[in-house]
Amino acid sequence: GLAAQAREEEPLRFSADVAVVTGASPNSIAAGVVAELLEGGATVVVTTSSLSHSRLGYYKELYARAARGTAALWIVPANLSSYTDLDAVIEWIGNEQTATVNGQKKVLKKALVPTLLFPFAAPRVMGTLADAGPSAESQMRLLLWAVERLIAGLSEIGVDTQVGKRLHVVLPGSPNRGRFGGDGAYGESKASLDAVVTRWNAEKVWGGRTSLVHAFIGWVRGTGLMGGNDPLVETIESKGVRTFSNEEMAELLVSQVTDEVRAEAANAPVTVDFTGGLGESDV
Repeated sequence: GLAAQAREEEPLRFSADVAVVTGASPNSIAAGVVAELLEGGATVVVTTSSLSHSRLGYYKELYARAARGTAALWIVPANLSSYTDLDAVIEWIGNEQTATVNGQKKVLKKALVPTLLFPFAAPRVMGTLADAGPSAESQMRLLLWAVERLIAGLSEIGVDTQVGKRLHVVLPGSPNRGRFGGDGAYGESKASLDAVVTRWNAEKVWGGRTSLVHAFIGWVRGTGLMGGNDPLVETIESKGVRTFSNEEMAELLVSQVTDEVRAEAANAPVTVDFTGGLGESDV
């Protein structure tokens, strides 16, 4: 009791943060990130492409389990493959939301100024180079261009009112640049994140209000992306490659939003390797 109470009274590490997280479906890395941020007292905005009754129940349970201090969780339904939806999310976050109740204006949500972004939304990916076309284009839109548009739009919020304010972005990089094949635009989109990081130096218009971490993510067991490959885990680990649980990877990613990393990334993008050796292996 007393130990728990003492913990509650410590200043929480993310209580001043507003984090936007996309792709936080159940059992995903991003959902693990949301739990970590809520434990640190953050205000978290999660976008979801399917807001079903069960999905809402999942988020309520996640909040009840993880939230500490003044942590808040907002769930926004949006299809981030649609630029219209994406822009509407940015606008919703940056503006006060009100309703009139019995003739009185009631603030439902204050205007939020985002400080963290984890753009982890990902579609199902399939197809070879020979299938280049509308499906690959749609995958690329969600994995790359939606990410760029989110970075630009969210980093603009609050820039006039908060001097030196930066949006700190953790990009979900991958050692898979087409090496597995058959996964549509996935490889090209991940290779393109290198270009996003390089553009940070060249394009001060958004670079000056952001800081980037390019995190190379290894084999995470049980996710939508890698879950089908779980039977291969024993083989790959026998070759010296480390695999991760969602929670382990979420913890590593959240280790990249400390004050120290933010200060470093404000000077130049930071690249971190959480691949567990997957990048070097010949599997």
